[in-house]
Amino acid sequence: MLVVKNVISLDYLCYNYNVRLFIAAELPEVIKAKILSSVKNLRSLKLPLKWVEEKNIHLTIKFIGDFRNNKLADLTAAIDRLVDESKIRAFKIRIRGIGFFSSHNLLRVIWAGVEKSSSLESLYQKLEETLERFAVQKENRIFSPHLTLARAKGNIFLKPMQAKIEHLASEDFGEFFVDRFFLFQSELHSQGPVYTILKEFDLVSASD
Repeated sequence: MLVVKNVISLDYLCYNYNVRLFIAAELPEVIKAKILSSVKNLRSLKLPLKWVEEKNIHLTIKFIGDFRNNKLADLTAAIDRLVDESKIRAFKIRIRGIGFFSSHNLLRVIWAGVEKSSSLESLYQKLEETLERFAVQKENRIFSPHLTLARAKGNIFLKPMQAKIEHLASEDFGEFFVDRFFLFQSELHSQGPVYTILKEFDLVSASD
């Protein structure tokens, strides 16, 4: 479920507790529809996979994790300054191919690929530097953006699945402009996660 909060209100900040945060870009519905159409045969298999709901598919730029809610205003102000001072321009992203992560010959995650983008990489690096000032640890692995589509909830041997997934490796789902990104709160529930938009950050128009 996606919920929108336009403003981080004083009521929201009056208690001191952790919130689970991430920074992400939203995708056009047409691209989500193309992705789900391409994996419909995989989804029909009776496998212990938890598929991400269409409305929750997004491009994670930076996972923050637990964060003290009474520092949220400072965090959003710092990101606002980053966007304003860096004059980051809107940029195109192309979504292409279905792939997987595996471990010990078991399937773990099915994802849609994001083509390499120097603009996305630059935004990620700037966010890393800003977030480090709030004691958010930098990633110790190479930035590898993707759209998570499904996670294994039990043992799924990779070998019978590998060819089925690799058959979709060259699927082209189109491109779109990233002209804004969002700070999300993630709340985990038994029925699935609820993502709440806490703040929107607009990039400079590519035509400016």
